[in-house]
Amino acid sequence: MVVVNLDRIFSSTCNYARQSGASSHGDPTYGSATSFKARVQPRNTLTPDELKYDHVLYTATAVQQDDKVWLPGENTGTAPGRVVLAVESSPSLSGDFTLYKVML
Repeated sequence: MVVVNLDRIFSSTCNYARQSGASSHGDPTYGSATSFKARVQPRNTLTPDELKYDHVLYTATAVQQDDKVWLPGENTGTAPGRVVLAVESSPSLSGDFTLYKVML
């Protein structure tokens, strides 16, 4: 059995907030920010579906599409945050947890 030390792999702390609804103008509203551990990689590429994204996060936290994410060092009170464009998930080889690839 292989034991994976996720703290070594997911060395950055990010924050996310779930979309909780919409304002009277139709703009999305978000709940309180929650921190999570992730590996952050800058990207500037297109997916096969022509989706352009600037960062990809790898995490064991179930971040969802349309959530808002703040990268390490970004202040949740002043920075606008980034909306999640796409999420891919896959179980770990051991089946103990699910890994998420989050595109921002």
